[in-house]
Amino acid sequence: MVAQAIKLGYESRIESRVKLTVSFKIRYEKSEPFCTETVTTENISRTGLCIATKQAIPIHTKIYLETPNHRFRALALVVYSTKNKAGLRILASKGSWLVK
Repeated sequence: MVAQAIKLGYESRIESRVKLTVSFKIRYEKSEPFCTETVTTENISRTGLCIATKQAIPIHTKIYLETPNHRFRALALVVYSTKNKAGLRILASKGSWLVK
């Protein structure tokens, strides 16, 4: 069972990624409505993205994402974090995502 869980976790990380720089406004789920930060992506996949950050974001933090033109909005979950990067899994979205 543990081996299967490890295998499933590994398989979910081998999804194709596209090196693409896109700007997003982000807001932490529990922050003030107008407290936003602009971040850029390092790469994206069909189910998530990696963003460059100014500081580490705790794992399991929920983040709202929005493109500057308001064509895409999403709720994402931080699944990994380092000093200046965070990996996000998209939980729900509205609009057309960049990768199909």
